Amino acid sequence: MRAAEDIGGAILGAQSVNAQTDVEPDAIRRHTEKLLLSDQLCKYETSRKLLLYLVERSLLNDAPKESEIAFDVFGKGASFSGAEDSVVRVGARTLRQKLAEYYAGPGHSDALRLDIPKG
Repeated sequence: MRAAEDIGGAILGAQSVNAQTDVEPDAIRRHTEKLLLSDQLCKYETSRKLLLYLVERSLLNDAPKESEIAFDVFGKGASFSGAEDSVVRVGARTLRQKLAEYYAGPGHSDALRLDIPKG
């Protein structure tokens, strides 16, 4: 896993390249909505919330810190410590798995792929 500062970085693009691509933000948002409605994600509220958060932050070219994700997505307080609580890392791993399931199945031919790189 990436260092805490990089967990939300570089998740978007065509063929798993980062947010510095020529892909229009609206196309990324449409693809995100498609993912959110998929069987792989529709029942997993935390993964859905994390995906939306990371997409929007990535579109702003603003990689959130682990503590920001913990607060904004998982409702953790100011005393959150990534060394003591793995909720963000576990959430990112779960989301990676859900995305991999989607792209191995119904999304295998999608031209756009969202990726959360491992650190």
